[in-house]
Amino acid sequence: MFVHRAALYGAIVIAALAAAPGESGTISVGWGEVDHPQLEGYRVFHGPSAQQYDQWVDVGAVGGTTLDGLADCTTHHVAVKSRGADGRLSDVFSNEVSGWPRPEIGGVEPATVERGTTAMITVLGNNFHPQTSAQFAADGVTVTQVTVNDCGRLTLTLDVSASAGAGASDLTVINPGQVFGAAVAALEVLPDATAPAIASLATSEIGTSTAVVSWTTDEPADGRVYVRRAGGSAFRPSELVTEQTTEHSIELRGLRPGTIHEYYVSVSDAAGNESTASGSNFTTLESEYTYLRVEAEAADWPEPATVVEDEVAFSGAAVEVELGTPPGTAQSPAVESSLGIHIPDAGVWRVWLRLRRGGAAAAGWFAALDDAPLQLFSPTDSGAWSWVGYTAAELNAGLHTLRLGGQQPGVGLDRILITDDPAFHPAEIPDFDVSAPSAVASFTAEALDDSVVLHWTLPSADDLDRLVLRYTTDGTTPSSPIDGLPLLDAAASGPLTFTHTDVEPDVALTYSAFLIDESGNVSEPSTLQATPGVPLGQVPNVHRTDVLSD
Repeated sequence: MFVHRAALYGAIVIAALAAAPGESGTISVGWGEVDHPQLEGYRVFHGPSAQQYDQWVDVGAVGGTTLDGLADCTTHHVAVKSRGADGRLSDVFSNEVSGWPRPEIGGVEPATVERGTTAMITVLGNNFHPQTSAQFAADGVTVTQVTVNDCGRLTLTLDVSASAGAGASDLTVINPGQVFGAAVAALEVLPDATAPAIASLATSEIGTSTAVVSWTTDEPADGRVYVRRAGGSAFRPSELVTEQTTEHSIELRGLRPGTIHEYYVSVSDAAGNESTASGSNFTTLESEYTYLRVEAEAADWPEPATVVEDEVAFSGAAVEVELGTPPGTAQSPAVESSLGIHIPDAGVWRVWLRLRRGGAAAAGWFAALDDAPLQLFSPTDSGAWSWVGYTAAELNAGLHTLRLGGQQPGVGLDRILITDDPAFHPAEIPDFDVSAPSAVASFTAEALDDSVVLHWTLPSADDLDRLVLRYTTDGTTPSSPIDGLPLLDAAASGPLTFTHTDVEPDVALTYSAFLIDESGNVSEPSTLQATPGVPLGQVPNVHRTDVLSD
């Protein structure tokens, strides 16, 4: 009789070989070694019920074996006895293990998925238990739901992240008790090649210079809005919202009041796939406020200021302080000039400067209206144009002086915008067209006793927008469309003449005519002078002289 010095023990590992439905299932078992001098091997028993074994197989003095030809999708019970050289068996069975045969994976349909998607795949095979789970080896491929259709078919729902490992991934199917079956390179993760789909594109909260654009995407993506006035030559981009999300909302600022705008949105997922969608045109509300615009180069700049070409500045040019110039202060700028500004209505007016900073951290430009102390306008973004503003004091209607001062080299000054709109934040940028239109031609004046009749011709151009006439009475020449006194601001078409009435006799008038195109580029001024005549006095006491005198 055998004497057991160590009971049968050990974890039973259940694994799978290829099997077809029927009786092709396998169960692999292992056990601990029995220490006995007459040990020849082991007898492995199995059957359909607990402790009821109707089949067995002898194996040598090994630590495990695989049972095959088992009924699929059925619970089997296994126990082991040690076997001596004389054929005798141990008195008692080992502990019993039970379970289905090892799951087998025959194939996956479809066998590819894209990064950044949610996918459903079918796994074909055998011995899939009702409590089966599944997992993929690739990072970022997560099984979120397992549906056991039957013991030979699974449906898996996958969440494939945008950063999932590309290439082939192994699949493991796990039955209760951690019994598993594996398939090498069962699924291939492809780079995400599908662009996000855009839906529910709409505008809301439309104001005089603002509007909110919202939309959704079917996968996380960043977003940006491009907008222009209807028929404009180029779209202006909003700031890019880099957060990857499916719910998008961007507020547009700096829109033209009372203007029809057209727009589209552009999105990009984490893999760089882009898509766009156009929305319906919207119209901003009419505004009671005024927006005055002038180019920095319209001022008379002394050295060391210089006008430089810049393809992303309005009218293709900007003002900079020459390199090598010592930095200036608010009390003593590096260079200084001024512009005449006609304020049409009394109120609080705000000054905005479009600036581009180089490498210096606090570099900028100084500006002030009239005799107020110069304030520093310093852009935050290095190397990019941005709008910087401050609140001016309350101003009366009439002529004012905008003083400008350079702080140090490396900072560009482009456009200046002055407005009484407290909520306005300019966001305008030049269209792709930065070429100024040709100036008004054949600009002439006919001075009469109580008026001046102006005549001109327009250059041949398809994008002319406005004609602006300004004048002064002090001998200076209006240098910009907001300098001097206002005379005419009208569409650059129609009558090519204008009569200036209510003029003072014998006072020299200086006129400037400006053309502005659809992209906001301003022409050089066409100038002239005219002096209305002094009307002749009324002839008194007209009487006949061919009469007899008394």
